[in-house]
Amino acid sequence: MISIRPQLGLFCLISLLLPVSTGAQEPGSKVIRGVTVHTAYAANMFPLSWQGGDVKAEAEPLNYAEVARSLQAMRIALNKYPQALLESTLDDVYFVKRMKFFGESYGGTYAEGTVYLSNRGAISGFSLDYLESAFHHEYSSILYLKAEKRFPKEAWIKCADPDTPYREGGIEALKSGTAKTKYNKELHAKGYLAEYATASMEEDVNMMSEALFSGAKKFWKAVDDFPRLKRKLDLLIAFYKAWDPMFTETYFRSLARTRWA
Repeated sequence: MISIRPQLGLFCLISLLLPVSTGAQEPGSKVIRGVTVHTAYAANMFPLSWQGGDVKAEAEPLNYAEVARSLQAMRIALNKYPQALLESTLDDVYFVKRMKFFGESYGGTYAEGTVYLSNRGAISGFSLDYLESAFHHEYSSILYLKAEKRFPKEAWIKCADPDTPYREGGIEALKSGTAKTKYNKELHAKGYLAEYATASMEEDVNMMSEALFSGAKKFWKAVDDFPRLKRKLDLLIAFYKAWDPMFTETYFRSLARTRWA
């Protein structure tokens, strides 16, 4: 239930899903399309159950110099979703410089209605594209879990090579050093974008959704060249279209035309 970007930390799902929204706007926050984006450190940003124990949630405040870029990334990302969907599924996004769970640095995680993102600056690899992708990755978990009963799990599993089943989950993939997110044509042929996507179904959905909403051209080349990935794509688009009819393949392909890679 974790995903990573090499040298940049992790996109991570922590399985303790609890509401954490604080509601009203406060200094160091800005409402974008109905979602409160927090760029100032908040001591109560994490659920109490994440503090202490095995999770041991820690965070460092976002550098002030990164506030504008963080907000810019969120404007880009949130503009790709219909307002009604955001209002019904997402309350808050928190930016920090760095966060740790289980003693490891994470690039992103989520709780119910809330996304958390790290931003250590463009010079450290946290580009606008990276921050936007991280958001889509984490938000896809919120949508996936809210509508898990209607996600076509059996059909999804049948898209992949039966000799390459899901493994032990994201956290264990990280610990075992098998969480690479670099695209891999050998895995494409088996129905996965990258090594990390083989960790679990949710991580697989995360990677596909991240690429779908980011408009990565390499993603479209992969799904056009490899039938197993294309079948997963069709299922994923149908899942999103059930959330809102604007989510068609034509819409998603149009996003790719705005990107160079």
